[in-house]
Amino acid sequence: MRIENIIKSGTMMYAGALTSLALMLSPGLGLSQHLPDSIMATINGEPIETKEYLTYLKKYRSSVYSYFISEYRLTDSAFQWTKNYGAENPSEVLKRKALNELLLVKTQQLLMKEKGLMNDLSYSYFLQELHQVNAQRKIARQNNEVIYGPVQYSERTYFEYVFTNNIVRLKQNLEGTEIFFDEETLNRHYQQIKDQYFKKEDNSYLSFSEVKEFVKREYIDRQYEKFITQQLNKAIINLNQNLYDKLSIP
Repeated sequence: MRIENIIKSGTMMYAGALTSLALMLSPGLGLSQHLPDSIMATINGEPIETKEYLTYLKKYRSSVYSYFISEYRLTDSAFQWTKNYGAENPSEVLKRKALNELLLVKTQQLLMKEKGLMNDLSYSYFLQELHQVNAQRKIARQNNEVIYGPVQYSERTYFEYVFTNNIVRLKQNLEGTEIFFDEETLNRHYQQIKDQYFKKEDNSYLSFSEVKEFVKREYIDRQYEKFITQQLNKAIINLNQNLYDKLSIP
């Protein structure tokens, strides 16, 4: 599959902080025949490890499978990852969905690094950190110390915990620099969303003063989405096309 057909759309949500984002074709997208098989792609020079990409394939495998079973009314025995159904191919849909989300994640992580919220974006470093955290929590549990959350984090749970907290910090960092608003801006936003969120059964509305903090958070979330989309569209992305094409879904 060629690069032109890969980056189409992506959806991600972390604790309500990020909603659907369209990943549009970027002028910076390109192919690379020079990346080793350990690297699936680079974004603005930052490597995306193949091992990390494989975890995203695993994450979405079940949902893509269920979609094709339901959409095309297939039996389990009839389903094949490499077979076309209509204009869709399950293997390509899964690979594209995994790549979309990972590029979106890396775009935000690059900003987190730029703002001093992260030091090392590599998957290898993340696994080392996870191992250290779980080792510390295990010792704390053995010593009957109070720990919050699970005794041992899974890879996905720990990632989402760290990433969600970093998104909150990144939004705070962007306020006043990339995300601007004043009382008038928030009031206009209130008018735009009040039918969706604030209409009462008697057709009256909760007042702006009653819901100001919600309006502020919702406005920041929307502006954050736009900003991240802009950053992704400007990113220089090189894909290891040969590796991408030969990956098969077990």
